[in-house]
Amino acid sequence: MQYKEAEEILSQNDQSQILRFWDKLDDAGKDKLLKQISELDFSAISEMRQLLADSKDASDAAKADAKTMQPAHVMKIEGEARDAAYRAGS
Repeated sequence: MQYKEAEEILSQNDQSQILRFWDKLDDAGKDKLLKQISELDFSAISEMRQLLADSKDASDAAKADAKTMQPAHVMKIEGEARDAAYRAGS
């Protein structure tokens, strides 16, 4: 991969900042960065972003639902039923 290819790919994926310090890298660093860029799977990254956005939307909806939730009814058990429940939980 050449610099121009990397620049185009990164630009298409709103990641141009990755090349911000290009001029400060030595040749080995430039080669390594180009190799890393060539190995990026931007379609997978896009899917992950979408999943994260969907998760945030679901989380926001759950928070709204939580404001209207009521606690479960509490039962008080005694005697043998209490002892059995205690044993089951041990």
